[in-house]
Amino acid sequence: MPPAEASSDGDLIIASRNGDLYALEMLIQRFQQVLYLNVQRYTNETFLAQDIVQETVVRAFQALDRLHGPGRFGAWLKPYGQEQISISSVGFTACFGMP
Repeated sequence: MPPAEASSDGDLIIASRNGDLYALEMLIQRFQQVLYLNVQRYTNETFLAQDIVQETVVRAFQALDRLHGPGRFGAWLKPYGQEQISISSVGFTACFGMP
C-alpha cells in the first residue's frame, strides 16, 4: 500500500475499519478543516465549532461500518456534522435562553 498521505479515501476507510489508527488519523486530517469551516459558518463560535467537529468525528468513527462506498466519505460525513450542529444549537439555546 502507498503511504497513507497518497492513499485514496476508500483505502483509508478500509484500513481504518481494520484497526489502522494511522489511516484513521490521515482520514480525519483530510476532512477536519473543511468540516470545521462548515460548522464555524453555522455556529459563528470557535469553541462550539471545535466541539461539534470533535463530536462529529467520534460519531462518524463509531458508524464507519455503515458507510457504503468508502470513496464517498466526505459526502457521508456532512450529515453527521449537520446533526451535531442541530443538537448543539438546541443545547445552547436551552442553556442560554437564546432564540
